[in-house]
Amino acid sequence: MTALDFAKKLGELLKVPLVACEQKPGEEFRYPKGDRDQLSADDNYIHLNRFQRGWAIMARTGGNVAVGDVDPRNGGDIDKTRQLLDGLHVRVFAEIATPSDGRHFYIAGHPELPSTSNLDGWPGIDILSFGKLVFLPGTQRPKYNGAGYRVIFDDLEALADGGDPDGAEAFADWVASRRGRGEQFETSSPWTGGEPDARQAAYLAKMLAGIHQDLSPMGKNSGRNTAVYNKAMRCGNYIAGAGLDEAVAIDVLLDASRQNGLVQDDGESAVLASIRSGIKNGKARPRAVPEPREQVEEVPALPAASTNGSAPQSEDFWDSRESLHHILDFARARRVGPWALLGCVLVRVVAATTSKIVLPALAGGQVSLNLYTGIVAFTGGGKGTAESASHEVINLPHVDVVGPGSGEGIGHLFKAWDTKEKQLITIRSSVIISAAEVSTLNAMKARQASTLFPELNKAWMGEPLGFAYVAKEKSLHIKRHDYRLCLITGVQPANATVILDDVDSGSPARYLWMPTNDPGAPIVRPDEPPMLRGWSLADSVSNSDILNPARLRPMEVCQTAIDAVDQAAIDRLHEKPTDLFNSHALLSRLKTAAALALLEKRAGAITEEDWQLAGVVHEVSDSTRQRMIDTLPQAKTESNRVRAEAEAHRAVVVDSRLSEHAAQRAGQAITRKLNSTNGTGWVSRSQLRRSMASKDRDHFEVAIDALKLSGQVEERELDADHQGHVGTEYRSKR
Repeated sequence: MTALDFAKKLGELLKVPLVACEQKPGEEFRYPKGDRDQLSADDNYIHLNRFQRGWAIMARTGGNVAVGDVDPRNGGDIDKTRQLLDGLHVRVFAEIATPSDGRHFYIAGHPELPSTSNLDGWPGIDILSFGKLVFLPGTQRPKYNGAGYRVIFDDLEALADGGDPDGAEAFADWVASRRGRGEQFETSSPWTGGEPDARQAAYLAKMLAGIHQDLSPMGKNSGRNTAVYNKAMRCGNYIAGAGLDEAVAIDVLLDASRQNGLVQDDGESAVLASIRSGIKNGKARPRAVPEPREQVEEVPALPAASTNGSAPQSEDFWDSRESLHHILDFARARRVGPWALLGCVLVRVVAATTSKIVLPALAGGQVSLNLYTGIVAFTGGGKGTAESASHEVINLPHVDVVGPGSGEGIGHLFKAWDTKEKQLITIRSSVIISAAEVSTLNAMKARQASTLFPELNKAWMGEPLGFAYVAKEKSLHIKRHDYRLCLITGVQPANATVILDDVDSGSPARYLWMPTNDPGAPIVRPDEPPMLRGWSLADSVSNSDILNPARLRPMEVCQTAIDAVDQAAIDRLHEKPTDLFNSHALLSRLKTAAALALLEKRAGAITEEDWQLAGVVHEVSDSTRQRMIDTLPQAKTESNRVRAEAEAHRAVVVDSRLSEHAAQRAGQAITRKLNSTNGTGWVSRSQLRRSMASKDRDHFEVAIDALKLSGQVEERELDADHQGHVGTEYRSKR
């Protein structure tokens, strides 16, 4: 069999698309770019005519052909795989030895057989199906020192003549069973037909929206194929047990796979195979929509907003909702401030929500939910512990947490320049910046021409980010509402001026200021409640909205909040005096209300209760900020005192060292003068002083006393003269 005989059989008998690739010197073969679903068997003759020795010849799997690639270097067992296929009654139509001493087993394809390498208990086996390219005999691999692929046997004619439908289905089912076990839940009876009721339909719509939100931003994540499969399996659970529309579920999963680039990389047919496989596997375990939780008949009254700027002391806020009470209990079990913990939780909730959910255009344009919080420790502790605890109090989708950098670097958190593809690629769509100490922001801001705070202020609104550079790799333009950026900053009041002094730009008004204290903390540590059940944030919108993820989805807002925002806008237009520290107070309160709604798994609307609860949170924030402002003069005085004492101490030390140096210099001058007499004569005090430089004479007494104590000089007194003056003379003892 010649190098091309096997390829010709695949192309002519089975209509498998072929690709011939030229090898560049010193490089491995590169798979062709573009959508592999567009490869056609009609073009096979072109590739076969182009092929020459030293090139690669590849086939695109899918349809009626799949390949099991067994690699012993990664733990694959060839004999065990043969036994598996034999036990499943799967017919092997060709066996190819690979350069790594592995095997390619050619089997019949199946619509629900996905491409995968994640088979539980079966390492070193890749399933190549639907769009995956496989090297054919005739290819010699540079990475294996020119070794190639060798045909052990082939019976491709039998595959073309009826194939192996039963074996293909058995193998597809086996692969599905090895890819995932799905969520743990109590299975229900199969759905008996009919349409889900309004409550069930709303639940299923929210579930699909959450799936879309989880999958869409994954980008070049190596686990996205498995994630799509697992979500498809979950959909299969609800299709079988709750009447979920299978076609709608497939559309949602496929659209999310387009958003994260999986369709572009693997081809639509490959993704559909994975989706169908997951759905089929999920259908084996029906799952019903859960029954509604019992509603509390009476909602505890909300605490009245205080008028004196002090923080509310009532526990009514925490008792108003189960989620808030849970956060309070967790905070006290972990010995962290409940308000600080709440601030961190709200940031994580917003960060885990798609950037397409926004506040409506009540005054100006639509505004992002991006949320900033400052965790304020008046006694010097509790900033980091609250943020750490927020990751354990509630299970939320993962969001990357990074340290602060320059303003120019913010865009690079979301996009990067791919030097190979020569284009911008999305790294992530959501990030939390965590500055454990506000002094870190101060250092960043102090840099010459710093753009950090202007960019952070724009990000809080959801405005476009980035700067114009000639170099494309630096010119990263992030579109409006195309990203989610949240911020947690640890603050000590003495260092808060970096934010508070930026009041003209509105920086202080953009923060939720949450204290780390808890005057009501019990002496005996209470039991820690379990982590709130994990969930995927989603909005309760129609399926048509779910299928259009690029569309902005403004939250509805209660009339009380609308009226307050409208009145503030009128006051601003009438140029009424405004407290700069509260320049964004209502907008910030709206963001907090939205975060509280999301905490309740509601993304459709901000209710009256959300708005009132947000008011309580902002009472705490305002009083905390005011306490910082009141503390600053004292902090500055203390700082100045410490600085002055340090300067004074430094001056004393410097003066002491200078004096010591001058005394040593004076002593050296005295010694030189006495030694010049060769120890034979005495020198009077007046002569010694005159022999010294004028700048050293003030140190004569210190120097002569030191020389006497050390035994280097002896002293004698002369008899009194006629005026009664007693003279003194010195001579060297050496």
